Amino acid sequence: MSNELLSVISYLERDRGVNREIIIQAIESAIQQAARKSLDVSNDLRVEIDRKTLTIKAFDTVVVSEEESGAGFLSLRRARALKRDVQPGDTLSQIAAWYGISVDYLCEVNELWNPNMIYVGQVLIIP
Repeated sequence: MSNELLSVISYLERDRGVNREIIIQAIESAIQQAARKSLDVSNDLRVEIDRKTLTIKAFDTVVVSEEESGAGFLSLRRARALKRDVQPGDTLSQIAAWYGISVDYLCEVNELWNPNMIYVGQVLIIP
């Protein structure tokens, strides 16, 4: 998606004379508004686009409780599933398979440069 986004931004910047930062801010705002309309998110939702890689990230504040009860709340069970401590004998491929994601994506999210270099007790973010 970054290539398509780059193409659109480059076109608007080059051919229409619109400042790159204004374009990116407008896209961030549009994504944030769309998410608020169609997803169960809190008013704290924040969308950021990395200015170099054009990677889109969304952040929201949630309260962990015994049970989910609407926007801004997350069950304790689900919260525990979002972060995982590496256990003895774990491999990234096992962890990725368990959560149904690719090893490459797990490495990207956790900024791991070598999938064979994890250690016991390391906390991994599970997207």
